[in-house]
Amino acid sequence: MWQLAWTLTTFQLRQGHLQDNLTAWKAGAAASNHLDAPRSRTRSYRHLGRAHAQLGQHEEALVHLQDGLAGAERDDDRLGQAHTHRAIAVAWEQQGQYQRALDHVRRALRLFEDLDVKVSGSHARNKVGWYLAKLGHYEEARRHCDQALHQCRTAEDRSGQARTLLSLGYLAHHTGHHDEAADRYRQALALYRDLGDTSAQADTLDHLGHALAPHNKPEARAAWHQALTLYTSQHRPTETHRLHQQLTTLTPENSP
Repeated sequence: MWQLAWTLTTFQLRQGHLQDNLTAWKAGAAASNHLDAPRSRTRSYRHLGRAHAQLGQHEEALVHLQDGLAGAERDDDRLGQAHTHRAIAVAWEQQGQYQRALDHVRRALRLFEDLDVKVSGSHARNKVGWYLAKLGHYEEARRHCDQALHQCRTAEDRSGQARTLLSLGYLAHHTGHHDEAADRYRQALALYRDLGDTSAQADTLDHLGHALAPHNKPEARAAWHQALTLYTSQHRPTETHRLHQQLTTLTPENSP
């Protein structure tokens, strides 16, 4: 059963089917307990934790992720440890605990580099930059994100490029470079559209709207309307409610 959950994960996440992803990994994790395959159990509990985190169920997420990490450490599964530290970082990120997230993703990065796992290492380096940016350390964040983008382009990793362009867009936006931010977000959006990742498209359009809002309200409104349509179709109520509120700040009479 865990193999079926694994096979469906990318599709479900890219389409925003978060509840279906959780259901699949509950069954997958339960099935993995009956296998003599420690690394499969670690992977199953890691993905189950991620699935809870994506639905805002943070306590459940951390319980499963810590179980997965303990199993990986017990079995000396260093790659499993790296992936699980990265997943724990995201769970803390979703609670606004960026320093805790940074601590875990730095551990992941060290493990990926020790194991010479280049693609996952570049993803972890981008997340180091992302959390540094969230903590206001913009110069150091840019160094990590620039390096991650170079690594992703060298590996022809379009998903990694898109994620890193999103981070660089956030950095540009929060350092007052709104045109650069919009350009980075548009580049990321084009890649996500090529990949068919509608969940990430919605998030990127949301960020693009923020970058455009200070000087181009009509385009910001268009980006947020597109994001709202996607959030609604993906049954993401928190994001849908927030977008409705953001759009009220860009009423037609307040437009240039």
